[in-house]
Order: sequence, then structure tokens, then C-alpha cells
Amino acid sequence: MAQDRIQFQPGMSMPEFIAQYGTEEQCHQTSLTAGAVMESTKLPLTTWFLAIHLISQAKTGLSAMALMRQLEVSYPTAWRIHHKLMTAMGEREERYRLHGAVQIDDAYLGGERRGWKAGRGRRTRSRSWRPSR
Repeated sequence: MAQDRIQFQPGMSMPEFIAQYGTEEQCHQTSLTAGAVMESTKLPLTTWFLAIHLISQAKTGLSAMALMRQLEVSYPTAWRIHHKLMTAMGEREERYRLHGAVQIDDAYLGGERRGWKAGRGRRTRSRSWRPSR
């Protein structure tokens, strides 16, 4: 019968434990937000989660001014939240690269075309368009 790896994993002896955590100064102070983007905040976590939702769901981006209005916080607070969240999202984005077949939905790539009617999906040219000779 095979040994249970969890039961027989190496642990920490009492002298090792006392040496590492024997004094109050050696014990690590942790919280729910330790190491997170909302570390050392005085705002409620619900405000942060609402900000994360608003910023991540805005199709065309969300300004700090709009965030200020939605969260009912001061502009410097809204700017700081916006900056921290955008920085965190940018850092995460840099770590991952898409590969293989990538499908996207609801994307508009490119710019204006001269002589074409405005609007998405229009394939006809406007009447004022004349080819150059």
C-alpha cells in the first residue's frame, strides 16, 4: 500500500517554528487585501468591486470623472482607483499572449474610408465620391 504523501510530508519542527515565529515582530501581519491592488485602502471593498465592474465593463473606457460620479467619491480618490486598476490590468495583460485561433466579437478595426457612407457594415459608396483620374 502506498504512503499518503500529504500525511508524510516534511513539516516544521517546534524549534524551527519558534526560531521563525517566536516573537511578535517576526509574525507577519496579513489582511484580506494584502498584496492586492486595494492594499492599505480605507474604502470599503464593495466600492473597489463596483469600480472593477464599472471599468472592466465599459466598452469605450471610463474616465476618472465618470467613476467619481458613479462611486460618489472625490476626484483624487476616483483617479487613484482608476490608475491602480488600469495599471494592474495592464501588468496582467503583458504576461499573457494569445495564440492559436483567436475569435473576437463586436470589434471595429480600421479608420475612415474616403467616399464611403458612414456607419458600421455599410458597403456602398456615397454619391459624392468620384474616382481619381
